[in-house]
Amino acid sequence: MLVFSKYSYSAEGSSLLQTKLVPIPPPAVLEERIQLQMEIAREEAEK
Repeated sequence: MLVFSKYSYSAEGSSLLQTKLVPIPPPAVLEERIQLQMEIAREEAEK
């Protein structure tokens, strides 16, 4: 059976594609900056 679709995308083999999502830790610089921002926000909240 031959089916012509509106798009020229072939789905053959597409189910063989696999992705593995791995969480990556944030860069140390970013982590330090977030910590600093949290400390500043906490100090301002105490005022």
